[in-house]
Amino acid sequence: MKRGSKLPSNEKENSIKLEKERLEKQCEDEKYEKLMVQLIRRYLHSNGLKESAVTSSSTHHCCWKRTE
Repeated sequence: MKRGSKLPSNEKENSIKLEKERLEKQCEDEKYEKLMVQLIRRYLHSNGLKESAVTSSSTHHCCWKRTE
């Protein structure tokens, strides 16, 4: 197959399916990251600690988080 030519239908469908799965996983990962930040804030608040301790965590990209 030459470069720049269209993918056969099955390959195109598979490519779309893989991209959809990747985006769904990314969305799920982000949802869990936000949940973790919320739980940490609640924990700190219930223990009388300042919320500012995790203020930057909402923009922090965890080192354990996979990059693509």
